[in-house]
Amino acid sequence: MGSQKNTAQYCSSILLEYCSSIWDPYHQEHINKLEAVQRRAARFVCKDQRRKSSVSSMLANLNWPTLEERRISARLSLLYKSLHHLVAIDLNDYILKPDNNGISTRKSSSISFHHPAVKKDCYRFSFIPRTVAEWNCLPSAVRNSPSIETFRNQLRKLNLTSLRRSESINPI
Repeated sequence: MGSQKNTAQYCSSILLEYCSSIWDPYHQEHINKLEAVQRRAARFVCKDQRRKSSVSSMLANLNWPTLEERRISARLSLLYKSLHHLVAIDLNDYILKPDNNGISTRKSSSISFHHPAVKKDCYRFSFIPRTVAEWNCLPSAVRNSPSIETFRNQLRKLNLTSLRRSESINPI
């Protein structure tokens, strides 16, 4: 079952996660449609098509994170890579560090950013504002990770969907 599980996850993930760092739906109905694909994959892998079976239990047994969590992780990882020059994307023109008058606080470590003021949902839920808000909610130890591998491992330990709730950037 392990080989079939990995194959099914790989095949569905590669299609669903293409450009997920940039395109991340913010309407709950669209999020639910994407999650439904993974739920069907879990039924397939577990060979359990019964309506009364708990797909949540199947997902927990398979140890699959939600696609929403994977998209959040992908966006945060892309921001980390950009900040550490691991990808050829320079976000310095788009992301501003906060002006603390040289004072470092718990809330604004050396790697936190000013959250841009946004009025329209199409921009509010785009890569920069959404990812900056989530980034600023990360514990300082995660933001200051020495490598991308460490950063990703630390992200796996967090409840990433709670980052959205803490910055009131929930799907609508």
